[in-house]
Amino acid sequence: MLRDTVILYEDGTPRTHHAVSNLVVEVDEELGVATARSCVTVFQALPGLPLQVIAAGRYEDRFARRGGRWGFVERRVRIRLVGEVRGHLRGWGGRAPRPLGLGPQGGSGCCCTQCIVLLRGAHPARVFRIPGRGGGLATV
Repeated sequence: MLRDTVILYEDGTPRTHHAVSNLVVEVDEELGVATARSCVTVFQALPGLPLQVIAAGRYEDRFARRGGRWGFVERRVRIRLVGEVRGHLRGWGGRAPRPLGLGPQGGSGCCCTQCIVLLRGAHPARVFRIPGRGGGLATV
């Protein structure tokens, strides 16, 4: 699904950078679980489109310790602001994303590769289950 939606360029990337900030981590060593909350800002620069923010929101992550190793359990992505995504998503052309009314601020659909599913649904957050050691996103 992501390959059908996100535009990849000659270098094999969408030419985006996800800057994560304001990280708050809470760990329960006894139970072997942890949570993390952070802000994410997605930047993109292309020929003809200067460096700009194309999305901003929050990550809410859960982790677990299995076999003595920590790993992702899930990530919730809440995108609140969406900018110019015509260089990031197929099918948007020159149009702005259709508002989905996802958040208290009337946020739009998401445009980052980790939460692209929001464009196809009307959920305020989408959960991605991340498999054990292999990493990557599972189908949701």
